[in-house]
Formats: sequence, structure tokens, C-alpha cells
Amino acid sequence: MAKGTFVACIDADSVVEPDALQKIIPYFDDPQVGAVTASIQVRNPKNILHKIVAVEFSLGLSLFLKLFSFLDCVFVTPGPFSMYRKDMLFQIGKYDPDNITEDHEIAFRIHKHGYKIRSCMEAKCYTTLPNTFKGIYIQRRRWYAGSIQTIIKHRSMIFDKKYNFFAYYIPYHFFLIGLGLLTFVTSLYLIVKKFSDYFGYYSYTHFNFFDHLKWNVDLLTYGQVNVVGLSMIVATIFLLVVGTYGARKRLRDNWLGSIGYLFLFFLYQIFWIGAIAAVLRNRKIKWK
Repeated sequence: MAKGTFVACIDADSVVEPDALQKIIPYFDDPQVGAVTASIQVRNPKNILHKIVAVEFSLGLSLFLKLFSFLDCVFVTPGPFSMYRKDMLFQIGKYDPDNITEDHEIAFRIHKHGYKIRSCMEAKCYTTLPNTFKGIYIQRRRWYAGSIQTIIKHRSMIFDKKYNFFAYYIPYHFFLIGLGLLTFVTSLYLIVKKFSDYFGYYSYTHFNFFDHLKWNVDLLTYGQVNVVGLSMIVATIFLLVVGTYGARKRLRDNWLGSIGYLFLFFLYQIFWIGAIAAVLRNRKIKWK
């Protein structure tokens, strides 16, 4: 029903800054640009989980989307607020009503039809998060299950040269997800096994832990899993510091969320395991 040249879509739980449209419209001067994303921020973060996600959004749904736009591999036009060229929407078939993450799926078809997606970090959109961990878990399970649904639907795009870097980034993205899950499950198994072994050893000393505590900083005594884990923490800290600067934020403005961001890796695995389990069980994914 929209009469204009462009269509802006916004979620019911989101608000945009008054000058967002003015900042986005110039990107459409390039006729190949079919959609433009905004910088998605958390609206009124209320608890530590909200503050952690606020850091994640500042990086993933703002800075990274901007970097990906230079490589033509933006894989989502975020539902909270994105803008489209209207004639392109009708050309590619508009949103897919059968996909539970329509903003993710439509990005694939935009690339498939030869259009580009650009990101405008200056245009700010603030979205409201679920108040509880359960609510965020259900939301993320839907997101990630929809991502699996989308990659299966558009699997023909993978490694197809005509889609340029997008065709290679998507499988790389899922490879990293799989690697993260493998690392998480393996580490969890080794931790449980190690704890079980120690429990058996200390049973001979009547569980006298304190007499055997030692402070050892010799890296040669650490296992491979410890080294990999430490490397991931260092890499995350580097990404956090550099990314926060690139997103024009300050760590001290959200120091609690910045510290908690180091543990987001574990939450990701919980969300992905839930999504994969739901897809394998062919379970209908609910919105809330």
C-alpha cells in the first residue's frame, strides 16, 4: 500500500531517531543499492544481560554490518529498522511469510537478484529486548533456527562465484558457528571428565583440597584446551576494544556489559544448541 519510492520497515518494539530517513536516503543514489540498514542499539538496557547484548549489538548490528557492506556480504536487513527500494521488493517477491526470520531470508534474495545492501551507522534505531533470560533464549532460538532454514533454502548460492564474497562468507560464518559448538562441547566434556578424575583422586585424601593447591604459571603444564580457551579470551578482548572504538563507543560507558561480553560465547552455544535441536525435531518455532 506504500505509495513512495522507498519502504521503511520498523518493528513494533523499536524507535528511530528523527533524522534517520535523511541519513539513509542518500545511499539509494546508487541504483544497485536495494536496501540500507541502520545501527541497531538496545533501548533502555535494564539488567546485565541487556547490557551484554547492548555491546553485541553495537558491534554485530552496527560496526560489522558496515564492514560487511564494503565487501557486499551483509546477510541480514535487521527487522527493528531497515529501508528498501520498493520496486526491488516487488521484483524479488517481497518478504517470505513462511520464514520465521524474514529479515534474514530477504537479504539472500536481494543478493541473488544482483542488488547491494548498505549500512548507515549514523542512523540509529533503538529496540526493546525481552526482560528475562527465557525470553531472550526464545528470541535467539527463533533467530538461529531461521538462519538454518534460510541457508538450507538458499544453499545453491554457496560457493557460486556470481555472488562474489557473499557466496564464501556465508559458509565461513557457519563454519565458525560449528567450530564454536565443537569447542564448547569438547571443553565441557573434558571439564566434567577432569572434575570426575579429581574427585576420585581427592577421595583418597578425604577431600583435603587445600593442601594440594599450587599456583603454577608454567604454560607448558597447560593442556591444549586451556591454551585454545585462553587464546579465544585474548581474541575476544582485542575484538571488544577495537570494535568499541570503531563503533564510536566507550568501554567505561557500559563497563558491566563489556566484562559480561567475554562470556557471551557460552550463551551463543546454548542458543544454537536449542535452535539446532528444534530444527532436527521439526518443531514449530514460536515467536514468544
